[in-house]
Amino acid sequence: MVPYELRTEMVRLLEVPEKKRLSELERLRLGPMRVSGKAMELALDRAREARGLGGRRGGCRTGSGRADDQPGRYGLTSKAPTPKRQEVTRQTATLLATVRHLETATVDDALDLLRALMATKLLAKAERMSNDAKPCPSCARPRRRSPRRSTC
Repeated sequence: MVPYELRTEMVRLLEVPEKKRLSELERLRLGPMRVSGKAMELALDRAREARGLGGRRGGCRTGSGRADDQPGRYGLTSKAPTPKRQEVTRQTATLLATVRHLETATVDDALDLLRALMATKLLAKAERMSNDAKPCPSCARPRRRSPRRSTC
């Protein structure tokens, strides 16, 4: 049995806030679009917000099989008006499974973004710096990065 407070909180996810185009559920479903520090900050905020929805509280049992994941996938792939039209118990089950799935998906998205940031920004910069420290093969002096000259 899902507590009433949790159910009303889940139903609020389907509402579109005033002067917004997307429901809260739609906003949480959208992952990071860019590889940047700001996107990482937003991805961590999104994961924190999804975790704060409380899909794991309230004594609700969790499933571990593939069939138990179907309502969550359905909730993530359908648009927000679709669960609004469902019968109350099915709507609650779909939203709860969706929130549980979002808890893990948002963390996975943040980790993927961190991996991409490490590979593209940090490791590439370190490689450029190490290449700059190597001596030039033609004159044996350390290379200098100059916008006008490509050689030493």
